[in-house]
Amino acid sequence: MPKSSFKWKDLLLLEQVFNRNEAHNNWQFNYCIIRNTHNEIVLATYYTICLIKDDALAPSEVSIEIEEERKHNPYYLSSKTIMLGCPLSIGSHIYLNLTKDWKKAFELFLSHIEIQKDIHNINVIQLRDFNWYDKYLEDIIPQYGFVKTDMPSSYELRLKGEYLNELKSSQRYYVKKRAQKKEHLFQVLTATKEVNIEELYQLYLNVAKRSYELNLFTYPKSLFEFAVHSDNWEIITLRLNGSREVVAMAVCNFSKHTYNFLLAGLNYDYVNDYDTYNQLLYQIVNRSIKKQCKKVQFGLTTAHNKRKFGAEETALHAYIQINDTFNMNFISQIGLTENQSKKVKAIRTVKTLNVCER
Repeated sequence: MPKSSFKWKDLLLLEQVFNRNEAHNNWQFNYCIIRNTHNEIVLATYYTICLIKDDALAPSEVSIEIEEERKHNPYYLSSKTIMLGCPLSIGSHIYLNLTKDWKKAFELFLSHIEIQKDIHNINVIQLRDFNWYDKYLEDIIPQYGFVKTDMPSSYELRLKGEYLNELKSSQRYYVKKRAQKKEHLFQVLTATKEVNIEELYQLYLNVAKRSYELNLFTYPKSLFEFAVHSDNWEIITLRLNGSREVVAMAVCNFSKHTYNFLLAGLNYDYVNDYDTYNQLLYQIVNRSIKKQCKKVQFGLTTAHNKRKFGAEETALHAYIQINDTFNMNFISQIGLTENQSKKVKAIRTVKTLNVCER
């Protein structure tokens, strides 16, 4: 399972970004380290207290219907949540030293979370992005009232030798046809301090407002401003040759060994004719190679595209504890009329043609 996307410098940046905003973009960051009597770290993690849509992991058609009500009531069916990691991070958010007395440490952490739930009037606890730790935790977590649920899979590309030569023949054909042969149509740049942040943010909103597979609140514009000025963040932009208009962009974060694709932005007028999303994935790979990263974390959703670029899928799970189940019970009972079903089918068709990214 890939480690969490962010290092301490990134978390410091996020603490500055997700502060003094609208309610859904004010995240309280908390850090927990548990040591044994020999002062050895047995458990280390961080979690955020934030507002999350209760249908975040619900089927897309359910979220589409709920979003109609949110046009008038933006926090409809939303809950104050304790989330392992934060809404922007991906990967394993918890370190456990399995050679030490980790069970006591983990149970102590769960007890700490329970206390924080009462102090902050939390309705939902979401321990997320688990994979291989499951076999160690699945006998412990249910005792604390958590239910296991599936999450969207994550996708990671490992860079070993020559990129194209490492792909399967079908993948290599796809990348060459859908990206490499169209590369000459684009001007690829990393955004500078003089970039038009508003233009990039609108491209991001284009995607965020169509993405229901993982239904989250949109992030603030200040995230893009910080990304441009940070040493280990960057924004890749695509322009058609001879044009100053940005038609696609990717907000990325990188460390010595890993390149993280976090957010995409698209002008959907160009997606079909110019394959801008596939070009964006291709340029992310190129940028990773240039920075000598060993792997690319492609994030969640748009599985088809990312698998075609050689990314490997990792199934993820979350453990959810809900204090008041009214919202979840209501969401599970949402039914669609015949007309609404036709509308959802049409929207899903558009989503298939115009790929979206978290």
